[in-house]
Amino acid sequence: MPQHCYAVNALVEFPVSGTTARATRYGRIDSNLPATEEGLRRAIAGQVAEQRGCRPEQVTFVEFTFTELPTA
Repeated sequence: MPQHCYAVNALVEFPVSGTTARATRYGRIDSNLPATEEGLRRAIAGQVAEQRGCRPEQVTFVEFTFTELPTA
């Protein structure tokens, strides 16, 4: 069972065919180690890049919030 659980909500922009698209990402990230905001952003950028066919450094965060949730 993970020791840390985070609820994340992000509005990101990424390149698509010479223009920019936006997407909202929200969900839960479980981790055995404490996560930093930077680490959570990197994880989300990697997921978006993989799904959208771009590089993680091309993903821009317009909005980003996260909360650590209690674990049982």
